[in-house]
Amino acid sequence: MRAAPEVLDLKYFLRSIPNLFKEHCVIFFMYQWDQLSKKYSLGDYTNKFILIPGILNNVKKKKGLILLDLGCGNGLLSIIFHEEGLKIVGIDISKEMIKLAQIQNPGPKYIHIDGTKYLSDKPFDIIISNMVACNIPKLDNLDEFFLSCFKNLKISGKLYFTNSATEFQKTCNFGIAKRTYPNNITEGCKFSVELKNLDDTWIGPFANYHWSENTIINSAKKSGLNLIKTVPLLSTSGQDNFPEKAKYSLYIFERE
Repeated sequence: MRAAPEVLDLKYFLRSIPNLFKEHCVIFFMYQWDQLSKKYSLGDYTNKFILIPGILNNVKKKKGLILLDLGCGNGLLSIIFHEEGLKIVGIDISKEMIKLAQIQNPGPKYIHIDGTKYLSDKPFDIIISNMVACNIPKLDNLDEFFLSCFKNLKISGKLYFTNSATEFQKTCNFGIAKRTYPNNITEGCKFSVELKNLDDTWIGPFANYHWSENTIINSAKKSGLNLIKTVPLLSTSGQDNFPEKAKYSLYIFERE
């Protein structure tokens, strides 16, 4: 005789909804970047001419320092720091991105993991996180991200964190990237992005989430990370419609 089904505990189910939503978001972004990985790995103008030079010009590249590349993608930044003599760990939520990093930019240690769940046995001198906030769907997730950075940094260690500049957090087309926002822009709202590749093809559109500068700074501060500097990042691509204006910002935080 078949056993009677267990009665659903409604209170338990309702308490579980936030976790179910969180897991759904994680699965969505794993899938999104798995699908975009090969196209993205061709190299895009914003990384080549704005983000990567901006990070490299500001991060201390001292041989022997331990660096975590949180959201490493296909390892474009990891391999540069590796060749400078730093000890590198690159982590990413996309399994396909990690596979590409291991093939295209071997040398650093690459790990497939959700960055909010990663905890190293040995804290890092430096964490770099290039355009990760725009992939985070909820404020709780953003807080978890910064808390993970705090836990993985040495005391006085630095987090170098990029995001869209305030002036360009709106519907816009500046030649090498396009953004389409909803009419009512709120914290955490979804918008779409397209990026121009170096071969003049386009990546996307794909989903991003909006976080203002104040929200980012306050979330980091709650986790024990103090903002010490904000650097506007200008383009040198020659294909930017507004080369005199910063499209991205680099935030430099320090662990208390």
